[in-house]
Amino acid sequence: MKTAMQEHIEWLNATLDICKEHAPSLVNCLELCVRDAESRLEKEKAQIMEAYLIRYEGINDNVAEQYYNETYESK
Repeated sequence: MKTAMQEHIEWLNATLDICKEHAPSLVNCLELCVRDAESRLEKEKAQIMEAYLIRYEGINDNVAEQYYNETYESK
């Protein structure tokens, strides 16, 4: 299984090839990159919470979500 960031890097490389071929403006390309990264945030959150649940066997989803929110949510 690939992490969300690994998928994002693959997507960026494919997008870069398209950008080279069709030469869209840099702004358009960056907007695409931001939208793609944002679309993967929920998957990344789920992966982090799953890893936390595995690491601390016996805790529940609420504790894992609290850990995520305290560690990764913007203040």
